[in-house]
Amino acid sequence: MESIIQILSDPNVAYLLLALGVLGLLAELFHPGTIIAGVAGTIALILGLVGLGHLPFSWGGLALLALAAGLFTFELSTGMSGILAVAALVAFVIGSFTLFQTPASGLNAVVVNPFLIGFVTLVMAGFGFYIFKVVRNSRHAPVRSGLEGLRNSPAEAITRLNPKGKVKVQGEVWTAEVDPIPGLEMIPVEAGQPVEVTGLDGVVLKVRGKPGEGLEDGEWSQTGWSKP
Repeated sequence: MESIIQILSDPNVAYLLLALGVLGLLAELFHPGTIIAGVAGTIALILGLVGLGHLPFSWGGLALLALAAGLFTFELSTGMSGILAVAALVAFVIGSFTLFQTPASGLNAVVVNPFLIGFVTLVMAGFGFYIFKVVRNSRHAPVRSGLEGLRNSPAEAITRLNPKGKVKVQGEVWTAEVDPIPGLEMIPVEAGQPVEVTGLDGVVLKVRGKPGEGLEDGEWSQTGWSKP
């Protein structure tokens, strides 16, 4: 245990763990569901704070790092012009260099390697730029909902459709009905066969198999229709 504390008490290790913790939590915040990033970020942040507790750190420097994280989060959440992101990076760099207190004598000074600070700052800037692009693209992407969002979506029959049954599309279970091509006889769709959404009748999906699949003896066995 003592050896672990000794490793965590290295200023470079403590600083790196704090930075990784912030990155992990930001990744979980803007890309929820991964879980791993959030858990890893939380663990890294806790370990970094443990190491920090065994070092002569500056509350002012730590406050600047927290301010940088807050500005960074607000910038990414609002998608502003980038002014807050620049302010966050400036606060992060200043906080990094002032995180640890230097004795007046200058002896046994506790400092973070400047090259490590530069590297972490570049990683933070690159990560922020990537998240900013993802958030901006998602906000400008056309909203697809209802029938528009389901049309032409691939689905799978989870029960036999004769002509109605259940299908799974986009991770949800819907009641569906075979949509035969006009002039052709409808045949049942077996469970497990792939289909495609062609329309919506109230809350019932209209589905049809993909042409070219299951063609046998003049019948489309997976489309739900055949020649009369």
